[in-house]
Amino acid sequence: MHPSRRLYRWSVFGALPGGLWMAFELYGLTLRGPQPLFHWAIDHLLPLVLVVWLAIPIGAACLFQTLWGLTSPDYRARLAMPQHALATIALAMTAQAAALMTYSNWSDTGLRVPVCVVGLALTALALRAVWRFVVPKLPPEA
Repeated sequence: MHPSRRLYRWSVFGALPGGLWMAFELYGLTLRGPQPLFHWAIDHLLPLVLVVWLAIPIGAACLFQTLWGLTSPDYRARLAMPQHALATIALAMTAQAAALMTYSNWSDTGLRVPVCVVGLALTALALRAVWRFVVPKLPPEA
């Protein structure tokens, strides 16, 4: 396995738990109405807060690598990822970051349900891309 692919896998796996929790709170719980994000986790499950905080810089590194793979055919070949999978992951990560930064602007408006549904769909598509192209077991290296 190429070192670039190994680094990408580690960054995806490092960002995934916190990113999925953020998506759950940001989209799943907000479907019922606006809420103070991460309030329950801060009060009841402090280690989860650490996982989310670690996911932010690791996710930024993952997004950088994903965008680099999208723009550089050589790097994309080293990652062994198709362009559509990288585009899906980049779109989902960028949309989640934008939704998180603008949460107070849309969470109590008529945009709440459409943003949540689109966010959940993008998260599912990104998770599918990760499952199909990042997770597969490769034959043991000699």
